[in-house]
This record gives sequence, C-alpha cells and structure tokens, in this order.
Amino acid sequence: KNIKGQKSSVYSFLLFPHFALAALPTMSGEAGADEVDRPKTTVRHSHTVHLLGSRDIGGETTYLMRLRQESDYKYSFFLKKAVDFMELIEELKKDQMNRMWGDASEIQILPDMPKAGRFGFRKALSKLGVSDFLDQQQEAIQKGMDQLMCQVTQISKDETLTKFFTESADPDQKRILFDWVLGMRNEVTLLSVMGFWRLAGSKRTWTIHSDGQANLDGRHRGDEYDFIEEGDPTTLNRVITRKDGWSIDLERSSKDHLIWVSPGKQELDWHRVGKDEAEAALKKVEELKAGIKKKKEEQQQAEEEAEKAKIRTTILQRAATAKLERMQSNLEGGGQDPISRLEAANDAIAEEDEDEVAAQQSTAPAPAAAAEEKKEEAAADAAAPPAEEKKEEEKKAEEKAEEKAEEKKEEEKPEEKPEEKKEEDKKQEEKVAEKAPEA
Repeated sequence: KNIKGQKSSVYSFLLFPHFALAALPTMSGEAGADEVDRPKTTVRHSHTVHLLGSRDIGGETTYLMRLRQESDYKYSFFLKKAVDFMELIEELKKDQMNRMWGDASEIQILPDMPKAGRFGFRKALSKLGVSDFLDQQQEAIQKGMDQLMCQVTQISKDETLTKFFTESADPDQKRILFDWVLGMRNEVTLLSVMGFWRLAGSKRTWTIHSDGQANLDGRHRGDEYDFIEEGDPTTLNRVITRKDGWSIDLERSSKDHLIWVSPGKQELDWHRVGKDEAEAALKKVEELKAGIKKKKEEQQQAEEEAEKAKIRTTILQRAATAKLERMQSNLEGGGQDPISRLEAANDAIAEEDEDEVAAQQSTAPAPAAAAEEKKEEAAADAAAPPAEEKKEEEKKAEEKAEEKAEEKKEEEKPEEKPEEKKEEDKKQEEKVAEKAPEA
C-alpha cells in the first residue's frame, strides 16, 4: 500500500464509519457481523475471541473471555468488564491517529462498542430476568471483537492488543477464572452426551452410547467416530475427542448442543433429538434398508433367470445347428445308397432329439422333476396288482380257455350211426377170428 491508499482508508472510516463497517469483507472462515462466532468455511485469521458468559462481580457485569489460537487450539482465559472493551477501541483509535503515515497497521477499521454505564436501569431489569439487555450487550461486544480480530494475524505486532490480552496476576481473579471455566467444562461429559443427536441441516441420526460408541442411523461406522474422554475432570486438561481429529468445544457446548472443532476446519453443530423422534427416524431407515435389500435380491434373481434362459437358448441353437450339419453330411455321404443315407439321417435326428431333451432337463429345476416322477411311480405301483396274484389269474384264465376249447370240439364232433357201428364191430371180430388159428 502507498501513503495515498492509507490516507484514503483512514478518511473513509472517519467520514463514513457506519458505511466502512458494512463494507468490511467477511473473509473465508471469519465471523461476519451477522454470523457472530459461527464461521462457515476454513478459518484464516490467527486468533478467535469468544465471550463464554457473564456474571456480576463486585457490582459490575464481568465477562469470561477466551482467546483461541487457531493454529493449535491453545486457549487463554480472561475476566473483562464492558468498560475494558470500550477502552481497547479508544486506545486503538489513538494509535491510528498518532501513527506516522509511513507506519503500516493491520487494523484498518475499528468497530463500535457499547458504552458502559449508560443503561443502569435496563441492566438492573436484565439481572432480575425482566429484560434481555445483558444478552444484547454481550452479543454486541462479541460482534465487535469478531470484526476486530479478523484483521489481526499476530497479536504481538500491536502493543495495545498485547496489553489487552495479558493474563492477570491477581490470585483472586485466577481462582475465579479457574472455578468458572471448570464448572462450564464439567457440564459436558461422556455420560451427559448419551442419547440421540443430529448435525445441523442433516436428517441422519447419531446414537451415542455410555462407552462412547457412536452409531450413525443404527450402524457403527468405525472407531474413528467413537467418543473418547481423556484427562482429569478436576483440571482444565479433560477433553472429549474422536480419532479423526475432531473434539468438542467444552466451554461453548451444553447438554443439548455440541460444537465440534478441528484446526483449519469449519465448526460443526450437533443438536440433541428427542427419543421418540429419533426412534421413529431409525425405524424408517431400517424399513428403507429392507426395501433396498429386497429390491436388490429380486434384481439378482431376475439376472440369474435371464442368464439361465440365455444358456438354454445357446444350447438349443447349437443342437439345432449340429443336427442340420449331420443331416446334410449323412445325405451327401459318398458310397452309400439313398436308403442307407436316409436311415443314418433318421438316427442322427433321434440322437439330436435325445441330446435336446437332456439339455432341457439339465436346465430345468431337478428337485421338482424328481418329485413329480416319484409321484407317478407311486401311483402306478398302487394301481398295479402284486406279481404272484397276477400269475395266478393268468393261469386260471388259460385253464378256462382250454376247457372251453375242448367243449367246443366235442360239440362239433359228428355222432356215429348205430348200424354203421355194428357193421364196424363185426368186421373187427372177423379180423380177430382169422388171426386166432394162426396163433
């Protein structure tokens, strides 16, 4: 930047302070005036300030402020009054006015801070729970610190900021700080986060168990998503993390709202889901999975049937081709008479028919065919008489047939006349008499 550009920036702020604040660009990952402390993208600035809460200490509203170093997420805690923030801005304004034109400064635009002590009556009502004045005042201070810190890359470069972020050596303040921070951190434990959760903007349901196991839509997705609680709960070293590098911001989280942080990444918000709503969502997911599985099985079965049909078609086509080739070969064979060639062709056709039947039987469902064949054999066996009885019946039938034949033969034989019979007997006696003398 040249001197002209610096002078122009200062004049713009002095002449049009509200326009200058509105025109301040929201850098990637930095909290703009409407985002407070919920950055949407990767953080670029070096430090972030969070006002974690407020208390009345010594008759004055005192804020618990935390400074986070974005490179490694190291934290520092401070007790600040509203007047401290106002005095910081005033000191920075003096630095700007007293700075030589050749001296560059990171801080080009200074935000407004609420004036301390101007709203005594409203503050009293807020302490009684009648007004939200204190909440509005904390939100205004938070926005002002966001706008200021997004311009700072290194606190040590500015003497006023270095002094503001110097920890107090007062033992009473240290004790108040420790107890305050420890109490906030101990509200979020592995047991207190058991239940059902959803990422902001998502419909998928996380289930957290007492041992830290995390299931997404009813299924365990891996150890890298499980919760791990480490550290002494009586110190500020206790953490709840995951193996993938994410950890819960214990000071800013609660039993119903978890804020996940990871260096260089945007924050993630989880919100607790009621049991009935979560169980209904998980049931719907299971039904959807079952439908997908059934559809996949039906598709696989259809593909198998199509493959079998394709195999049958291929077998029949090959058999028909081979049949035609053999018929042509047999009909055109040399040295054979037409009748022999025709017989050979018929034999080839019979063999091909047998092969075709065998191919169809091989692709048909064997268990059903076998069962049908056994059923037919059983019916035939039940209808047929035993072998011995059948032979006896055949023998009786033959005997009856012979008797009928003999009777018929006797009936057809002509009867002999009595005279002819006498004459025949006489001739027989004469023949016997002629032979008697010779004897």
